[in-house]
Amino acid sequence: MTDSKSAGFRLPDIWDDDDAMYSLMQPIRRSKVIDPVNYNAKITFWKRILLSYAKDHKAFVICKQSLQKLFTRHFPVEGIDLYPQSLGEVISDLVSEGVLEPVIPNRSILGNIFTAFSYVVHKPISWAYHYLNGQPSSNPLETDTSDQQFVFSQFAENSAMEFLSWFHDNYRDQRLLPHSAVYDIELFNSALSNFYSHAATREYIFYLLSNIKHCVSVETTSTSDSQPIQIIRVGEDINSRPNKPTNSDAAKIESSALSGIVQLKSTIKQLENEEKRLETVIEQRRNHIKSLLSDKRNSEAKSLLRRTKVLEKSLEQKQLQLNNLETMLIDIESATENRNIVLVLNSVNEALRQAVGGSNALSKAEGVMNDVMDRIQESQEISDVVSSFGRTSFGLEDTSDLEQELDNFLVGPKKPSPPGKTQPSFDDLESELAALKLVTDEVASLTDQNSLSSKQNPVIIDK
Repeated sequence: MTDSKSAGFRLPDIWDDDDAMYSLMQPIRRSKVIDPVNYNAKITFWKRILLSYAKDHKAFVICKQSLQKLFTRHFPVEGIDLYPQSLGEVISDLVSEGVLEPVIPNRSILGNIFTAFSYVVHKPISWAYHYLNGQPSSNPLETDTSDQQFVFSQFAENSAMEFLSWFHDNYRDQRLLPHSAVYDIELFNSALSNFYSHAATREYIFYLLSNIKHCVSVETTSTSDSQPIQIIRVGEDINSRPNKPTNSDAAKIESSALSGIVQLKSTIKQLENEEKRLETVIEQRRNHIKSLLSDKRNSEAKSLLRRTKVLEKSLEQKQLQLNNLETMLIDIESATENRNIVLVLNSVNEALRQAVGGSNALSKAEGVMNDVMDRIQESQEISDVVSSFGRTSFGLEDTSDLEQELDNFLVGPKKPSPPGKTQPSFDDLESELAALKLVTDEVASLTDQNSLSSKQNPVIIDK
């Protein structure tokens, strides 16, 4: 029969078998060496249940006492309630596999090492000695308190990563400062409670995030005229440290702003609760006034209305106060943002000043450029002196004759031009063309006569 304490958790089907469960509830009396089948069956059964329960319920911290209460089962035939008496061996087996680790937050590292050695080495040897000598095994956790806690460390770390991602997705708009992941400690604890219903697991996850992974840090901030207020900085993931101000000035400004913001939000929350209460009371009284008027009890209705008006005036005052406080909250956030921007710009300006060389960097640059120009001019003058040395020493100072001779080589010797003639006139050209035409006609006539005579007197060639 499934116990109501494990409601929502799916137990294996064998849980409803009285005979099988009665055997599984009994202590381990024979060692793994002597009876490996029954030993492994019992250990494996309870290990699977513990692992499944831890994953499904996000209950990663366990102890013997809580497990005994959780898995107690009633046997109606015998009329008794039994709990698994082999939990000591099951826990020790999980510790030896590295799945479970003892939780000892208030002891030193040496104490943790001793506890781990006790569960991994010393106790198994003691159990084996009792088994081999035929002596009944004592409960492995008899010498320890039944509330000794153990944690599924890898499950817890993976779940902590999921929690941080979920927290940022759902609570990012409730940051105390828009530019920094800073939250009210009460808000963070509320988020933990929503994500982890198991109190012991919730405490361990907070310890894991703050003391082992250091991805969250709790700080106390206050001003001279205010009470200390706790805030929490949250990293983006389990492997990143939370962001903090980089210099003392920014830290002071942020601390003062956070103190004011937390106080304002706390006061606003109180006023909002009071506003809701007054609205509810006023609504109830108005309904009562209506019922009195319907019953013709006008005097009582008038008296109640007068008192209701006082509450309405108080409600108006609280609403006005809420508006003023919300305006102040926005002003503080804006002022903090502006101050941070000024600090960033100041840092950038200092970096630029250092990069360009300080306030007199321009004069230094001009001096360097003047020196460079002087050196260039001196170098040019030296080159001119060296070049003129060859011309003055070998009589080659005037190069015009050489250049003229080189031009003559390229052009070559000029041919003598024919004597000039006068330009012929148009009439002369016409007379010359007519003479040429006459000669052409005579030649053509002679050619035709020769052809005709050759046809009339053929030439006979003697054979």
